[in-house]
Amino acid sequence: MSRLTKFLENELDRINDYLGMAKGNLTVVSELCENRLSQISPALDSNECQVVDYLNKELILLSIKISESKQIISNFKNYYHNLETPIELNK
Repeated sequence: MSRLTKFLENELDRINDYLGMAKGNLTVVSELCENRLSQISPALDSNECQVVDYLNKELILLSIKISESKQIISNFKNYYHNLETPIELNK
């Protein structure tokens, strides 16, 4: 594996790690919105309710995009591994 390719793979691994952390943080926010922040505040005003309702809809889309991004990285790594495997077998 070339140094450039290894560098790219390491960077994609780092991005994948960040996406995993984002997904974990997103879970916390999603759970807070689903229970309407009852663990933090006993009552929400109308603006807060609008924000929570908006986030309840949008956080699902964000979660899907994170999962899709992680899948793109996984697909690349599989592609590159499959591309490089025949080369290594001939050595």
